[in-house]
Amino acid sequence: MILGIDLDGCAYPFLKNFVAYAKEIGVDVPEDWTPSHWNFFEDFGLTVEQFVAIMEQGVAEKKMFINSGFMDMPEPGFSNVMIKLRGEGHKIHIVTHRNVKGAARQTLEWMDIYKIPTDAIHFVRDKTVVGVDLLVDDSPDNYYASASAGIPCVLYDQPYNQFVSRATRVADWHEYYELVQLINRGELVWSQEGRKFVEPQKDVFA
Repeated sequence: MILGIDLDGCAYPFLKNFVAYAKEIGVDVPEDWTPSHWNFFEDFGLTVEQFVAIMEQGVAEKKMFINSGFMDMPEPGFSNVMIKLRGEGHKIHIVTHRNVKGAARQTLEWMDIYKIPTDAIHFVRDKTVVGVDLLVDDSPDNYYASASAGIPCVLYDQPYNQFVSRATRVADWHEYYELVQLINRGELVWSQEGRKFVEPQKDVFA
């Protein structure tokens, strides 16, 4: 299969890095804060323009998509799972919307540092244009867009996507690996009507 892999919020700790950097430059982040919606930066009183400006500054200082303070380590199991899946014959396509200047170069550097295998990297907003067999993403909008386009999508579990009630979810990369195995063996199939993976219907006349 061609596996489409989102980075931020799935494989890369973007939120942790952004919040740490925002605090560093003086943004007031509430204590014990947990993101409850996609535009989390609004909780800090930031506009979209201010959010983008902070990202651009963080990238320029190498504190956003690559970080010498070891806050950029992949989510547990990610690297090993990608290595295993690629070794089993799957194609790994990184599909990420990182449109900030310098982000692409730092993404490549980060993947090299952590020995993450890939067959292709796509920097796109619309992830339906890439052409994968299975997408994993944390964004509700990307899930809906992918499912509507007939592209099987799995949600990487996050506090801000809990309102999506029908999706197939994974809590970590080990769960993702097991899910891919089930799909590959035909024990789970994509239901376009249900927009999730289900067990295949058995032939009652068999």
